[in-house]
Order: sequence, then C-alpha cells, then structure tokens
Amino acid sequence: MSTKLSYYFVIGAFLSVSLFPSCKSKKKLSENTPTTVPCNSSNLNLDSIGIIADTAASTWYKIKGEANIELNQVSYDIDIQLRIKPNDIIWISLSKAGFPVAKILLNEDSVYGMDLFHKKYFKSDYESLAQRIGIGVDFKVAQSILLGQFIPFTDKKFKWSLDHEMIVSNQSKDSLMHFQDSLNTPNTLLWAQWMNCRSAVVKKQFVKTNQQEEIWVKYDLPDETTPLTIPTIIELNTFQDGIKKLFSTLEYKKFKTSKSLNIPFEIPEDYVEME
Repeated sequence: MSTKLSYYFVIGAFLSVSLFPSCKSKKKLSENTPTTVPCNSSNLNLDSIGIIADTAASTWYKIKGEANIELNQVSYDIDIQLRIKPNDIIWISLSKAGFPVAKILLNEDSVYGMDLFHKKYFKSDYESLAQRIGIGVDFKVAQSILLGQFIPFTDKKFKWSLDHEMIVSNQSKDSLMHFQDSLNTPNTLLWAQWMNCRSAVVKKQFVKTNQQEEIWVKYDLPDETTPLTIPTIIELNTFQDGIKKLFSTLEYKKFKTSKSLNIPFEIPEDYVEME
C-alpha cells in the first residue's frame, strides 16, 4: 500500500465510521414499509432535538461491528471497535482478519490516526483535514452520524411532515425540492434530516455545500437498549461534483455502556508522519 493510499485508507475508514459506515458483503439498506403515523410538526421543538442529554453524555459507549469501505474504487472489509463519550472523545480501532491495522482518535479540536501496518501516523485539525480530503467535517457532525443522532446545525430550520416522517431542513420545502438553485450564494450549506414521527429516530441525513460536496446517510434497525437508540446499520455515500468518492456500510453487532473506559492510543516514537 503506497503512502498516499495508506493515508487515504485511514482517512476513508475515519470518514466511513465517524463521518457521515457493516457488512461482510456490500449491501444496500432495505426499505422497510413504515407504519403510517401522522406527524404534528407544531409539537416538534427544534431547539431540543440534536442535544444529547447529560445522562446520555456521561455514558461511555463501547461498540463492535463490521464494515465495508469502498474508496478510490478499492473495497475493504474490516472489523471495527468504537469507544465513544458523547461531546468529548471518539476512539476507533480497525482490524483485518483479527490483526489491528489502524487506530483513530477524535476530540473536539483534533483528529489523530495511526497506520499500524506501515508504522505511520497523521494529526490534523478539522479545517486542515477537510482541505486534504475534500469533505468537511467536525466533531459534532461526526458524533451525530456515528450515533445516528440529529445533526445540531445552528442555522434557521424549517419543518414539515410527510406521511410517517418529519423533515427538518435549513431550506423551505419548495427550496429543498429545487436545491440546486439554492446553492448559488457563496458559503451556502444545504442540509435536510428525516425523522420517524413516532420514535423521533433519525432515518436519513443529507448535506450539500456550494463546493458541490454531497453526503447521504441512511439508518436502519435502531437498538433501543442504549440511551441514545443508536442504529445498528448505517449506509454512507459521499460525492464531489456528482462523482462518488466513498461508499460504506456499517453494521453494529454489540453494544455495551459503562461509566468509564480506557483509550489505548499512543503514537510510538518510531512512527513516521504521513505526507
């Protein structure tokens, strides 16, 4: 694996499981026929959604799963372990055939990664990372997508109902249907999120920037044993100028909560920084 591919493999893994994720074979999410529940948009407090409550934020989440990552037309099947303390830290360990191959650490300001096979590492802030990989992300967005929570965007929100779902966006219903026209203004960010009316569980997320970056995330089979009702299957697609950059699916297999977890992450002195 070349140095550049090694870097993008670690970054691709970060994007797939901590961005915007699996199964031993690539598969699309099945579209389950939902129970039709009328939505009452007037009862939805937009200021309250996307906020992880103190009781949930004080809990550590230990998750094991399997992922398929398709990056630069190359597909990888890997095992994943995550340790997450909401609003604080995300630790990710990636293994292949039982052998650890990469570790990733995210906090509110920085991202660190290690390629254990080639003894290489990277460290970056989120702005520099976005410039290198072409897709913008920050800790809160990564956390929300990993845990299947509403992304807490701070701009103005519109909401409307459609059968069994509530749609929330920074665009009106008409603008969202013609979102290409809404991106003509510089620095425009377009986003929309779909929630189940009965459970308020996020079903789908979409983000598009004026740089023609697109991120689509779909969720299925929420696990109700965890305080945050985390989905067990996540599907991710990212595009740049209409060209697919990354496809990934993630299947969470095991959940465990704890009041504390250790974070085994230390860059050895003989590791070389990735270019």
